Amino acid sequence: MAAKQKATRKAKRQATRPIRPKVAPTTRKVPARRPAPDPKSASAPAVTPHLSRLRKPPEKPAPPPDIHARIYESLFRNSPDLLLLIEPNGTLADLSDIAQHVFGKPRKELIGKNISELAAPKDATALLKLFRKHGPVSKGAKEFIWNFKRGRGNAKQLRVRESIVATGGKLFALAVLRDMTPQLENSEKLVRKNAQLQQLNQLLVSLAKHDQLTGIFNRRHFEEILDNELARAIRYRGDLSVGMVDIDDFKKINDTYGHPTGDRVLKTIAQAMQQGVRRTDIVARYGGEEFVMVLPHTPAEGAFEVAEKLRRKIEETEIRIGQTLLRVTISIGIASNIGKAPQREKLMANADAALYDAKHAGKNRTLVHQSISDTAD
Repeated sequence: MAAKQKATRKAKRQATRPIRPKVAPTTRKVPARRPAPDPKSASAPAVTPHLSRLRKPPEKPAPPPDIHARIYESLFRNSPDLLLLIEPNGTLADLSDIAQHVFGKPRKELIGKNISELAAPKDATALLKLFRKHGPVSKGAKEFIWNFKRGRGNAKQLRVRESIVATGGKLFALAVLRDMTPQLENSEKLVRKNAQLQQLNQLLVSLAKHDQLTGIFNRRHFEEILDNELARAIRYRGDLSVGMVDIDDFKKINDTYGHPTGDRVLKTIAQAMQQGVRRTDIVARYGGEEFVMVLPHTPAEGAFEVAEKLRRKIEETEIRIGQTLLRVTISIGIASNIGKAPQREKLMANADAALYDAKHAGKNRTLVHQSISDTAD
């Protein structure tokens, strides 16, 4: 009984369950790869236009037929530079409107003229040579400066640049002219100013080294020279002597004849010293009526001979003051390094001491420091 009921319930469940249709299993099919089309086959024309579009850029539309003419016309009418279109024989085929401001004639009157007619007769030949030398015939430079002058006006310096152009089956020289006068004038002014500054610097250097009244070296430069000569003498163990020179009774000359005469005496002594020493010797004004000498490669004995020669020369020199002939004398003190290495101050002190002794021994004489050499008048 129980089994019968169980079978009945199972039959009812199957009766209420929806019936699904049975579907046969399927397999995924891969489509076969299509072979590449043969360019010679009938299907090739359909692919070739597509490839050609990928390989070639799209063509630009052609410019209007008169675009080049419009560019040419605009360039020649509006260019701030002067443009000249020149035939091989020098004839002007065309030029820009600005030509009237440069050459003083309108464009229409200049077309057909030779380039040489733009210059003065004396400059025409030179101008043609410039164009032939630097122009299209030449393979070298293409730029030069043309010094142009119209009538009685100021000269202009035009920079000319040339290049070869071809139009209508002919070759022309296209010359671009620019007025460089302001720039070149400024450049010349700068050069002149630099030259003036160099001259001024040289003058300042000279003033720093020379005595303003006598024109010979001043004390400052003398001390620089003496330091250098001392260093050289010490290095090479050479001789070096210095001389202190003082004008005798100079105060009396100033008091008697005045300071202008005193200045004249100072100049005369300075000139005589320059002429009376050797080329290797150096003279300078030390201050007031005192002068100094540097005698390189010279021992005390040689310095004494040079000083005595100078003393006698000055003693024989006459200075005319009005109707009066004035003669002056000098006293000289000599000091030498004597193979040692003294400082400048010590060497000058020795020379000054010798000068002091010469003054007190009667003036107009030369004395050597620590030496019995003594020559009196």
